[in-house]
Amino acid sequence: MTKNILFITTVLFDKPSTGGEVATNFFTEWLSNNFKIDVLGYSRDSDGGAVKGSVVDSISIETNFRNFFFIKKFLMAIFCNMPYSSYKFFSKKYLELIKEKIEKNSYDYIVVEHAQMAWVLKYLDLGNCVFISHNDESKLYEEIAENSGSFFKKLIYKRESRLIKKIERLAINRSLCTVVLTESDRDSYAINYGNEGKIKQVNLPIPELDRDKYRECNILYDVVMLGSWSWDANRSGLLWFLDKVYPRLDKNVKIGIAGRGFEKDFFNQYENIEYVGFVESSTEFLLSGKCIAIPSIEGSGIQIKTLEAISLGKPVVLTNKAVRGIDELPSNLFVTDDPIDFSNSINENHHKSLTIKDLKWINDRNIKFDKQMGDIFIFGE
Repeated sequence: MTKNILFITTVLFDKPSTGGEVATNFFTEWLSNNFKIDVLGYSRDSDGGAVKGSVVDSISIETNFRNFFFIKKFLMAIFCNMPYSSYKFFSKKYLELIKEKIEKNSYDYIVVEHAQMAWVLKYLDLGNCVFISHNDESKLYEEIAENSGSFFKKLIYKRESRLIKKIERLAINRSLCTVVLTESDRDSYAINYGNEGKIKQVNLPIPELDRDKYRECNILYDVVMLGSWSWDANRSGLLWFLDKVYPRLDKNVKIGIAGRGFEKDFFNQYENIEYVGFVESSTEFLLSGKCIAIPSIEGSGIQIKTLEAISLGKPVVLTNKAVRGIDELPSNLFVTDDPIDFSNSINENHHKSLTIKDLKWINDRNIKFDKQMGDIFIFGE
């Protein structure tokens, strides 16, 4: 008999456009291939298109510290003693929809994805709950606070770290199993919250690419970067690149940058940089560069952009933070935290492609993900 799964998440989409959405898509696709699954979440008020799943409401997702929406929500989060990153997804409407689904259906598992959605466990006894955590959020917010040059942001992120830690503890204690994406997050959770036996690490697969479909993509840039730049952990990496790496690049190196989070005129001060904002196809954009740069200097969990870049077979120049959670590095990656080496690698363009050994590693990793998910949801280990 087919098992029923209720999947509670933050954001619904048609096609994934961010790293977090790519990870969500891996989980929901695997579950839908093996079980009957109902997915609940919000849609972006800026999208307006069709999404997969049951929409609770349409809300603003990205955070702009100068935006009235942020100020209003942040003040309400203080009043409710909740992290802002959780409160912006909090609604009685969401709770009512969960209750409605549970009353009408018999679910074998209820999946709560993201610490930001685990507030539901404070109000509902969900039973048979599996908590999926993309990042050790409390650790990540603490790191952002320490690295922030703004006193205001330091206070905000320290508060987020302290309060999201309580929610992470609640989620781990209330769940049958907690799924994390890296060994370091698994170890950190075990140290901070106990329940080591209930914390399972899975290796996200490498995205499969229809190479024939993208064979004719034109090369428009020497190097490309893609990210959700409104998220400070991503933004800090790009600013590091602009400050430390960009001045060392040859003057004829053309750079393409895509993703939400910057005003277009911000890049007017940089020659040879084209900011294209949101792109419909992240794959087509990444293939438009001779190489891909991922200059991460903060973060927890696994860097989804790195997995996607590996799948494309393009040369990738990236920092050690960008390869966290990847146990074996394919040949097309050049890893360095030194801005001089980073810039030289782009300037010289001496990169390797994927080898037969790399392709076998990709296949083995994808098989391992299937087994790890089966151990959790099919065999209940």
